[in-house]
Amino acid sequence: EIYTLSLHDALPISATPPVPAGTTNVGDVRLSGGKIALVHCDQTASIRTALINTGQIAEADLTDINACGAPPDLATLSSYGAVLVWSNSPFQQPDALGNVLADYVDHGGGVVLATYSFSQSWQIGGRILTAGYSPFTVGTPISPPGLLDLANSNTSHPIMLGVNAGPYFVNSNYTNPLLTAGAVVIAVDTAGNRVVALNPTNRVVGVSIFPGFGDMGQLFANALNFIR
Repeated sequence: EIYTLSLHDALPISATPPVPAGTTNVGDVRLSGGKIALVHCDQTASIRTALINTGQIAEADLTDINACGAPPDLATLSSYGAVLVWSNSPFQQPDALGNVLADYVDHGGGVVLATYSFSQSWQIGGRILTAGYSPFTVGTPISPPGLLDLANSNTSHPIMLGVNAGPYFVNSNYTNPLLTAGAVVIAVDTAGNRVVALNPTNRVVGVSIFPGFGDMGQLFANALNFIR
């Protein structure tokens, strides 16, 4: 037999039939997960190894995007759940890269900005450094101690779970980046320098450590999983 189901059969009497035209604003919807873009002006082998060795990020989820020259466009970034950005040579278009990263955040993406994005010679630029995006801005050079001060850091925050004090790689090109309005410091080093901070929307993490060297793979894996 064939049964015909009418609209009145399908909906309770108190239900409202769907509107055939128009849209309903349900706010921003963000789905967790997704692949990770490694946006850099550097080599990626060491950071890949550090992330994979945590057991929390799969190798198949990582894609290299060299941004030494032209930055990726928004369509490219939008296919990833999170982006990790760092430099070891100057970005040729730092403002364009920072602008497209801000666009990506505007569309719900999550970004981790790491050293040397906050160092003058290799810094990122554009809108990502404006209020409400990056928790850090460019700072002045320092020689950091290479150890986190866990006693004065928020070790209960998801970004810090399982993170050791270090050591982590350091040199004279590091900075103690300035904190932007509304940002919250998550971790400091043993000299009191700001190392990890989060922006007001929880979509951009700043880490003033160079990824891929030392005992900080867990920190970066946590940060990426927090925002994707």
